[in-house]
Amino acid sequence: RTGTVIGPVIGPASGQRMASPWPQGPQEPQPQPPPPPRQSQGGVFLGLGVAVAVALAAACFAGREAKTEAGLDIPVIDLNAIAEGPDGRSTSQRVREACLRTGFFYVANHGVPDETVAAAFTQMHALFNLSLAEKLKMAQNSHNRGYTMAQEELLDPETQTEGDLKEGFYIGAEVSKDSQLAKDYPLFGPNEWPDEAAGLLPGFRSNMTRYYEAMVDLGKRIASLLAESLLLEKDYFEPHLTRPLAILRLLRYLPVASDLANGKLGAGAHSDYGLITILATDDVGGLQVEISSGVWVNVPPKPGAFVVNLGDMLARWTNDNYRSTRHRVVLPRPTERYSIPFFLEPNHDTKVECLPSICKVNSEDFDKGPYDSSTSSFPQLFSIDGKAQEPKYETVISGRYLLDKYDETHAGFENSAH
Repeated sequence: RTGTVIGPVIGPASGQRMASPWPQGPQEPQPQPPPPPRQSQGGVFLGLGVAVAVALAAACFAGREAKTEAGLDIPVIDLNAIAEGPDGRSTSQRVREACLRTGFFYVANHGVPDETVAAAFTQMHALFNLSLAEKLKMAQNSHNRGYTMAQEELLDPETQTEGDLKEGFYIGAEVSKDSQLAKDYPLFGPNEWPDEAAGLLPGFRSNMTRYYEAMVDLGKRIASLLAESLLLEKDYFEPHLTRPLAILRLLRYLPVASDLANGKLGAGAHSDYGLITILATDDVGGLQVEISSGVWVNVPPKPGAFVVNLGDMLARWTNDNYRSTRHRVVLPRPTERYSIPFFLEPNHDTKVECLPSICKVNSEDFDKGPYDSSTSSFPQLFSIDGKAQEPKYETVISGRYLLDKYDETHAGFENSAH
């Protein structure tokens, strides 16, 4: 049930650290394995073999694809790249290939300032260093905002014997609890903030709001790339992201080595629920992706780049042509790990049904977009024998779908949805 891990466990093996503009995980002395890993212009590649380190360095700085020893290609998408790269493939083509194969890719040159990310990590460290009593004053509220204790979330009940070994803190759009929006849609509402007037975590709210807004902007840019990759107009998703259910989650993984045999993990195996996830992480590593049943591959952190993965809702929207891949966090040694996933979901009332570049239109009021599935103009990329695919799923409403998912996995979340 624990599966096979391909490639070295990503994490510091020699006490040396990857050069990164973002905050690093805790440093602690480690045994020195001979020979030491080779240096590259990007720093030491955490515990990787020489050949793999060279390949990763070339990918990171030449804009090509990063490979593990298993040969998994996770492309680095340069958001400032010209429309067509030196290999003749457009950015949207490269995104499409990643989404069809693994549902994971990196984004570099994304425009989010390093200092914005660093400030968010600094504030996150300060938050989790508070006493439990102080953190519980900001406990998760009915709008899914605030602090969650370790083991509150159980992502893989079939394998895990206890909850995830991480504590978290949810932040979303700031909405008054008395507003009609909060009354109509339970995933909108006020955040839980530290009492800065009393001297608690000064600057926390402003720094986290700045990071949140940067992630919303980046998420919409990535959504435009996804639309192009799906042969849709680049603004196709814009009407569904006017009031997105965008959630930032600060995470601290406890310094407990994962024990796969006994079902104890930093985060259990799961796929994300929504549209896309944008992840910033320190350099401790531990993220693994299941590329096929029971076969897990490490996804190493990259200096200054975000990891992007697709969620179940986008897989559903694309009739499972794009992959929402299971992933987990396995800590090879007892050290803290900090990360900030940002979850971008469509508007609460968005109808999610198979896209018009893939399926026959299955409701009268569904926007057909640029394609008519009844004519020869239907794109061949996703067709089967020249015809549109039959939808696999019934229509769902985004907000209702997400509420049900939260209810399944979060012990502290009360689903009082409408």
